[in-house]
Amino acid sequence: ALDNFFVTPMVDASLGDIMALVIADHPDPVSRRFYLAGPQARIEPLAAGLRSMGVPDKHLSLEFLEA
Repeated sequence: ALDNFFVTPMVDASLGDIMALVIADHPDPVSRRFYLAGPQARIEPLAAGLRSMGVPDKHLSLEFLEA
């Protein structure tokens, strides 16, 4: 069930670094599902970046954690 599940811990990476890694690892991110967890201030810009690449909201699972 989780054959294509990837975990990429990004503790102190910039938004640009994370987006570059997503593009490098998943050239067609629209077909992927993403689970993002962390402080809301870090997760919302990443979700917006994925949306701008065409990833639909139904492929985004967001979990906001307290810092």
